Amino acid sequence: MTEGNWNRRWFKSMKATALALCCAAVLMPSLASAAVTAWEDEFDRNENPVTGWSLYQVNMVAMDTGSGYGYITLTTSNWGNVDSDDITLDTDSYQDLAINVTGLSTGLGFRVAILHGGSTTTFLNTFQYTPGVYNFNYVSTVRGVNPAWTGTQTFRVRIFVEGPFTRSDTATVDYIRITGPGVGGSPTFTPTPTPTATEGPPSAVGWEDEFDRNETPPTGWSLNQVSMVAMDTGPGYGYITLTGSNWGNADSDDIILDTDVYQDLAINVTGLSTGLGFRVAILHGGSTTTFLHAFQYSPGVYNFNYVSTVRGVNPAWTGTQTFKVRIFVEGPVVRTDTATVDYVRITGAGVGGSPTSTSTPTPTPTEGPPASPTFTPTATPTSTEGPALSPTFTPTASPTSTATPTSTNTPAQSIGWEDEFDRNETPPTGWNLSQVNMVA
Repeated sequence: MTEGNWNRRWFKSMKATALALCCAAVLMPSLASAAVTAWEDEFDRNENPVTGWSLYQVNMVAMDTGSGYGYITLTTSNWGNVDSDDITLDTDSYQDLAINVTGLSTGLGFRVAILHGGSTTTFLNTFQYTPGVYNFNYVSTVRGVNPAWTGTQTFRVRIFVEGPFTRSDTATVDYIRITGPGVGGSPTFTPTPTPTATEGPPSAVGWEDEFDRNETPPTGWSLNQVSMVAMDTGPGYGYITLTGSNWGNADSDDIILDTDVYQDLAINVTGLSTGLGFRVAILHGGSTTTFLHAFQYSPGVYNFNYVSTVRGVNPAWTGTQTFKVRIFVEGPVVRTDTATVDYVRITGAGVGGSPTSTSTPTPTPTEGPPASPTFTPTATPTSTEGPALSPTFTPTASPTSTATPTSTNTPAQSIGWEDEFDRNETPPTGWNLSQVNMVA
């Protein structure tokens, strides 16, 4: 080979080498960037329910609308969760978890946890109620529970949601991903401070039912001797109607709340049939019923510190408790008397159901409606055969009878027969009817 040919071949070889090095320099950052994410779900597909997740008391839909979104919606309770399939990663290399929550229904909070070691759940944060990008060093948090959680581990990610009531509240997630240490999900991320409340947003609704749905009977309530209808007519209303007796009650499903945080119960009763009263109680401790007030017969907003009342019975009723709300109704007769309820809700201490509401004083009568201001009680007549005597009536003196001797076998003024109708019967036993109905 001549010296000129050798030089030309060497020059070509050097150009090829330089070109390869340049290409490698261009490609390496891209490859490194792609390798940062060890696991993620961007929900960039159309699935209902979404694959890769197991669901509890929620539904989850993935929808690709340009950017993919996962919609986690409450179904049968006021809380639920979605768990990822198993994730196996080197926890020494991939330590950062990021979630981008782009939407939350009012009062709905979310919380992220790691399920590890077979049955251990370690939460990374308290409930959050504001959309945004949230980053966590999940490895550091888990190692605080189990310092031996190093190297390659298999675990799951849980997204837990909890709202004020049972309905189609939704959390919208853009992505959730696990990346290399120090990278994080967003270059502009600032860690979110942990709120003090872990059960709900401060001074917010802990539980409520606004009856803003069309259901007969409404979900979330069990009924005794009443029917109940929820009807959405702009605002929602719940109609509690007597059925088989002159009294009955509607009980909420179990409510789990921090009683140190949520202490105020408000009910807005917008209508009551004439003579129908209502009363609110707390069912707690399995079988204990504690009434918050005596019967009320006027519509309005009524507020109660239900926690204070229950603690008067059981001072140890503190912290997180499970209980039910009972709405008790009682009327003068067995018929379709109805109480109309706009809402019943439990809020943070001192908030109450209405800024203009004041606690209603407890009336003294508990058996029936208070007497009308213009009412004057009628004296009990001596006659048992008919109504009270007319004011203008002058009784005729009874002639002295000598035909019937005074009985010595029966005490004076004893009752030979009576019916006080102190029972619930339609028609009452002991009577035959002609062209009338009769109810005891």
